[in-house]
Amino acid sequence: MILQTKGICKSFGGTKALKGIDFQLKRGEIHGLIGENGAGKSTLIKIISGSYVRDAGEIWVDGKAADIREPKDSLELGIRVISQEFNLMSDMSVAENMCAGNYPCKGGLLRYVIDRKALNAQAQKILDDLGEQIQAEWLVKKLSVAQQQTVEIAKALWEEPKILIMDEPTAALNDQETKHLFDLLRRLKERGVSIIFITHRLQEQFELTDRITVLRDGNLIGTIDTNDATVDGLATMMVGKNISANYEKHQSGAGNVIYEARDLWVNDQVKHISLKVRSGEIVSIFGLLGQGQDALSRALIGDIRLRAGEIYIRGEKTVLRSPQDAVRHRIGFVSEDRKKAGLLLLQTLKRNISVASMKKISKNGIIRPKAENELVDTWIQKLRIKCSSANQPVSSLSGGNQQKALIARWLANDSEFIILNLPTRGVDIGAKYDIYQILEDFCAAGVGVLIISLELPEVLGVSDRIYVMRDGRLVAEYQNDGNLDSDMIMASAVGEVQAEGDQTGG
Repeated sequence: MILQTKGICKSFGGTKALKGIDFQLKRGEIHGLIGENGAGKSTLIKIISGSYVRDAGEIWVDGKAADIREPKDSLELGIRVISQEFNLMSDMSVAENMCAGNYPCKGGLLRYVIDRKALNAQAQKILDDLGEQIQAEWLVKKLSVAQQQTVEIAKALWEEPKILIMDEPTAALNDQETKHLFDLLRRLKERGVSIIFITHRLQEQFELTDRITVLRDGNLIGTIDTNDATVDGLATMMVGKNISANYEKHQSGAGNVIYEARDLWVNDQVKHISLKVRSGEIVSIFGLLGQGQDALSRALIGDIRLRAGEIYIRGEKTVLRSPQDAVRHRIGFVSEDRKKAGLLLLQTLKRNISVASMKKISKNGIIRPKAENELVDTWIQKLRIKCSSANQPVSSLSGGNQQKALIARWLANDSEFIILNLPTRGVDIGAKYDIYQILEDFCAAGVGVLIISLELPEVLGVSDRIYVMRDGRLVAEYQNDGNLDSDMIMASAVGEVQAEGDQTGG
């Protein structure tokens, strides 16, 4: 074992985040760490990396007791963490980011002058060893998301780490980029690097890891060899009850068209978009990453001005000049990045839910506390949001509960049509089920839903109809009768075929 934790405990106030965790990482192993949001994964990793100090327990590295109390301690032990949100300086070069301030300098009188040639050569060697086609002199801001991920790994390798911890590394990657990342991690494993791999995507655990450890509510549920695990078995360990990893949607009855886009031209990359969503219907747009989905979603709510095309809401031609116009037409929108473009992180859960419903809970411009409390409490219960109280900071909630709070915001405002861009990104399997069920329940009440997703199993599980987006256009449409061929949908998404014949949903 290169890393062991024994009886690790950690509390925050009266909340016990970790309750005696024993974890073992073998040398040259890729070890999966899974659990629902709030299970304790992040707390354990922060203790190992020195961001938190444990209340009790021991940490052993290379067979020796390690007193890790700050990040510097873990770095000296050869532990590196690559978080989901990159820590790169976009206006600096790849090499400058990789060395993290530890620049090689010229000697003699020039001992304080950076040796650019040596810096770039050292960085390029690491990149070349990784088999990457990235030049050390390139600016980070010019790189793709996948290339930035690689730079984060190369940055960690600058000082030859023994242990690499990766937190949701595939969240922003498409299938091809994910495969490339996995090939890279396997090469690191062959070089003796030990890797802790955290992801909510269970299938990735099966594809990559040697063993998997499951946490739930701060407890160690168990560690299992990946070859002996099943998707449904892991899901049950995570949630604490029998649960299938494949959600099956109940068929709903679609009503009148609630939102229609006709031949929208958003920009030079996104044009000729036509789609319909009916009340009581869940429609999905599926495609690989970077096909124009984000620009389209923003155009549908008036956040990007259209160059051409028409929008009809409940059959009436409508011009949306801003997201505020969309709200007035009872349209809700959940962004792909809930922290940057959704949540009010410095506010309470209560205010995050009520902010779009001020007219309902105010009189003469003054909020009525009783009305606000009743509104918020109603939606906390309906959406099963786990919190200590409505006054809890929304930033302290798990990712799944933060996402539910955003959905509650728009349902509380009596939205009749909701657009959700990557609604379950970074959300655990239990919260995914809750979100899917919530959307179904409100579709049954007549709400129309448009989901933009990169996950084909999700799209097949929740949708009544599916549009496929490629190169800024909707290239195919399928009615989801429960027997759709997933290979055909994926082939449409990558351009191997042009789907025909089943485009009946519009």
